[in-house]
Amino acid sequence: MSAPASRAQVTKIVATLHELDVRHRAERIYVMGVLGGREVSSTNDLTKAEASRIIDTLSRCTTNAELQAVVHHTASHLERASA
Repeated sequence: MSAPASRAQVTKIVATLHELDVRHRAERIYVMGVLGGREVSSTNDLTKAEASRIIDTLSRCTTNAELQAVVHHTASHLERASA
């Protein structure tokens, strides 16, 4: 079993999503799932590696529009890979 995300990682993800105007829980969960590479139902589902990947991606986004573009691109790529 992979180590769970640390409290600091979860706090960073939630704070950054808030800064990027992702305020609704369902949208946060969706974004975390897409950027983490698998479906999650809460931040408690994230591993340290997934949280690191999400934080890295979020750190490159400065606006909600940039984040939405990254999420859309990543989701499309994941759909093609699983088809």
